[in-house]
Amino acid sequence: MRQGKSELRERETRELTEMEVLVSRLLRGGVLLSVALVLLGVVILLVTGNTGTGDFRGLSAKELTAYGAGGASSFPHDPVRALSDALHLRAYAVIAVGLLVLVLTPVLRVALTVVTFVRERDWSYVVMTLTVLTILCSALALGRAL
Repeated sequence: MRQGKSELRERETRELTEMEVLVSRLLRGGVLLSVALVLLGVVILLVTGNTGTGDFRGLSAKELTAYGAGGASSFPHDPVRALSDALHLRAYAVIAVGLLVLVLTPVLRVALTVVTFVRERDWSYVVMTLTVLTILCSALALGRAL
């Protein structure tokens, strides 16, 4: 009987370690993907001189300020539009998608933590983590609405 409990503990420890490794890879991968996308967007911007919403080559500092104030060079604010424009390699959209990945990475980490606690049948932590996930998603939705 004692050996059965020991084997169960070892399996639980192994599963927890595997989940920690998965969370670690998710966080690292999300940050690396985000950095890669932002750098790609900056390279596209520097090479083409085009933001994807307009061309700023040849503008003086005063003209560039007026150009930006006119909204022509603003970042895309709609995630669907940003993804669509990023597929067409529009610089600002690629940068915006990189920033979106960076913002969503910790949200995905919390969602993965919910799965971990469900597997462990730790219902109090499931409720707490779902509450945190709800708050994060609400904040993202409200921030988008503003």
